Amino acid sequence: MKLIFIFLSTLCLASCGSGGGTSISNINNIEVESKYDHPYLKISEVAIFNNIDVESVIINPVSHNKYKKGLFTVSTNTKSFIIQLKAGKTSSVRFLTLIDPNGFEYIIEDDIHDFSLNKYFKQGWGSLSSLQFPVFSKNEVVAGEWEYTLASKHGISIVEVDLEVLLIERIHEISLRPTITVEPIISSDVFTSEEVLEGLELTKEFFNNYNISLEIDPTVTLIDSQKSITIGQSRVVADSEILLKGNKNKIRIFFVDKFSYQAYLQKDDEPLGLASGVPAFQGQSYNNYILINFFYLMNKDGSLDIEELSGALSHEIGHYLGLSHTIEKKGDQFDLLSDTLECDILKDSDGDGEVSAFECKDNGGYNLMFWGGSRGKHYMTPQQFFIIQHSPIVE
Repeated sequence: MKLIFIFLSTLCLASCGSGGGTSISNINNIEVESKYDHPYLKISEVAIFNNIDVESVIINPVSHNKYKKGLFTVSTNTKSFIIQLKAGKTSSVRFLTLIDPNGFEYIIEDDIHDFSLNKYFKQGWGSLSSLQFPVFSKNEVVAGEWEYTLASKHGISIVEVDLEVLLIERIHEISLRPTITVEPIISSDVFTSEEVLEGLELTKEFFNNYNISLEIDPTVTLIDSQKSITIGQSRVVADSEILLKGNKNKIRIFFVDKFSYQAYLQKDDEPLGLASGVPAFQGQSYNNYILINFFYLMNKDGSLDIEELSGALSHEIGHYLGLSHTIEKKGDQFDLLSDTLECDILKDSDGDGEVSAFECKDNGGYNLMFWGGSRGKHYMTPQQFFIIQHSPIVE
């Protein structure tokens, strides 16, 4: 028996859109904490491959690939887990299959909805790959030895790169009212912590409507730091170490005046926000952040659009915790959750080749994870709540 997954390596919100007693501090530097010391996550190195032997496999008629199998052990008290892959340099690699101790095979596929048509993101292939389990309530986390298969694309040999496989296990109980804790870090010459907190409080109100608590740590303002940064194709920070700062045991949200993501450099629009993974590499310094782009969140008079900010925050937190886009911009790709609506290209009433939130207003356009913004008119479904509830970093 086989179950199909879609893995999305990194997604962002494009062309769209606390705890009590929150305090504010100004500091020049935040130290990066040590590698794996999360208070309630179990983070283990599963394997490190260097110049490994590989076998050949034909995944589809036009792509000759290399693959490598490996094993990892899930503890008896694990409630959910993330299995993740880091490549030593930019590569086209990903997880191909996942088999539980009972022999049930999960296929992690990248072209179920013909992802070759998606011009925005690498779907599943890259130097980083991350898979959260369970995805559906019917899935069971089985203790014991699991098997995975790594694949490389278009003949790129896995032996050309060093690979590290990590396992993040949630060992604390699942809460009926999940708690998300965020650490806001601001590096801006334009906007202040007061404006950021206004957007965060609106985001907190949204999650509270779905029985999710959003706890906001004291806001940190970086002084004498870069206000504009560049993110590489593989989510590597190209010209700044800002995104390595802060408490890696929290969801670090960085607010900057402007950022550029290389995947967008040849496009007409830039993302309002970016999550470092779907899900992110939780509990680690590397590839573990949310980035908010002030430049594209301003009103015409130069003020901060608080509703748009809140929408971007909610959306990127969803990505960080494992939620994919419900609908992509061309109306040809959808997530696999049965309770999220689909809006295909036939709804494109203005003929621009994209489906907007308004065009999809009766077909999921206002969902939290719709590809574009809907100015705060968001909702989430029970299955989306399930994924957030089971995210390892959520309490």
